[in-house]
Amino acid sequence: MTPSSPRTRAIPLMLLMVMCLFAAHAQTVAANDNPASQPPQGICTPGPHQIALFTGTFFGGDCVTLDLGTYLSADQIGLADNSVSSVLVGGDTQVVLCTNPFLGGVCETFTVSDNDLSNNPVGSDTASSARVQTLGTGNCSAGAYQVAVFVNLFYDGQCVTLEIGDYPNTLLIGIPPNTISSIQVGAGVEAVLCRGFEFTGICETFNRNDPILSNNPIGNNNTSSIRVRYPTNYQCYPGLFQVALYTEANYGGECVKRGIGFYSNALQIGLPDNSVSSVRVGLGVRAVVCRDNNFGGVCETFTNDDPDLSNNPIGSNQASSLQVLPGSAPTP
Repeated sequence: MTPSSPRTRAIPLMLLMVMCLFAAHAQTVAANDNPASQPPQGICTPGPHQIALFTGTFFGGDCVTLDLGTYLSADQIGLADNSVSSVLVGGDTQVVLCTNPFLGGVCETFTVSDNDLSNNPVGSDTASSARVQTLGTGNCSAGAYQVAVFVNLFYDGQCVTLEIGDYPNTLLIGIPPNTISSIQVGAGVEAVLCRGFEFTGICETFNRNDPILSNNPIGNNNTSSIRVRYPTNYQCYPGLFQVALYTEANYGGECVKRGIGFYSNALQIGLPDNSVSSVRVGLGVRAVVCRDNNFGGVCETFTNDDPDLSNNPIGSNQASSLQVLPGSAPTP
């Protein structure tokens, strides 16, 4: 037999090397195609003590993973304001999402994941603050005709939910004396907090949430009695698909309720021209308030209550026309 030349022996060896390289490449491609091995870029996967927020439904779009803690603004959350559309919740975690900064506005607690927030109370593209908690953490939340008070700032710590009624001392309130630091107020009530028992001493009325009482007349850790009641102008409280306008700040003075529709002048609105100073907005509508007749001039859209328009673009005592439209404002 004639011995093979070195060149002849090298050909099978080269073929073997090529085949090995091809097999290794195929294994690499297969591994990269397996989501369990390497999740697609941009996907946020929370651990058991984390949650993930997404700008798209079904956990799509931009996302961020949050650890246990409080996030008082969109900047702290790490996503654009009013952009959250779905949430993934870790197995040992719950998250409170709120429509306003500082855990204000409408808040909702999630103990499981939700791929579409549009049919939830908090809604889609509305979240501005969040609190990530251990699953099972006590979380008082004021219903429409309730008040919740907390011993810590930003609605944290020991808390109690109160129905309409009088609570002349801390024993009836159900919380240690002189410990209240923040308050949530349901949409259909107001709360009167007083420093003394039996509603004596300095008292202050709240018709909206307040995460920090230390800069209020009532002060921090000073409350000894509470009265939960219907608002003094309860007849003007808007329904789900209504807006209420008031001639004075803090929902005082003359008032009217208006349902979905177009009100092109003050006569149709039902208040004197250029007299609106505060506004309440039902959960199912938004209000577009304009300075001029026929929806002209400076206009401003409201999706939440505002007790004082003087620091708004529309201004106080400026409104001449109104649109009440269904749902929240569309995303640009």
